[in-house]
Formats: sequence, structure tokens, C-alpha cells
Amino acid sequence: MELRSLPLNTPKVPCESFSFDTSQFTLTVTSEWSLVCSEAYMVGLAQTVYFFVQMFGIIIFGILSDTFGRKRMFVPLTCVMGMFGIMGAFMGTYEQYLNSFPANLKPASQFV
Repeated sequence: MELRSLPLNTPKVPCESFSFDTSQFTLTVTSEWSLVCSEAYMVGLAQTVYFFVQMFGIIIFGILSDTFGRKRMFVPLTCVMGMFGIMGAFMGTYEQYLNSFPANLKPASQFV
């Protein structure tokens, strides 16, 4: 298979509407919130925010687990993670979805 690139002066066609292939999945995050064309960057942004919050949570709650004990931190934070995880499933907009990411503040004891 040969890969070819387009010349730099190729005109871009504006994206005004998009039709999604629903043969395999009837609804996806990309199709529900139309994360295509000028808003395609939002998919990568959500992934970046997700992993940044997870990294931050591991550092902070690792320190708290060492200070107060792993069991004392594990149980309440697992409940909070579950609550935010369930809330994230019912988010209606992209912004609300990003705000559900505190569920990723995982206690470090989960990884031991």
C-alpha cells in the first residue's frame, strides 16, 4: 500500500453537515455531540483531561493514603468514584461530560 500526501495548496472544503455511519453503532459520543469538523479536537481534549486528572489524583491520594492509611482513603474515594462514574453516564453536553472527570481521581491503593 502506497501512502500519498496531498499538495500543500489543496483547497479545503468547509464542513457544514456530516452523516454518520450507524450500521455498527447507533449512537456514539462523536455522533451525539457532533464532534467532527471544527470540533474534532474535542475528542483529544477529553482524553487529555481524563488522563491529567487521573495523574493528579494518583499523586494527591497517594500522599493522603500514606498519611491516613490506605483503607481509610480507599473506601470513601471508591464511593465518590462510583458516584461520579454514574453521573458521567447521564451527561447531556460535552462540557458536563468533562466536569464528570473527578471520578478519575483514583486512590493510589487501587494500583497496589
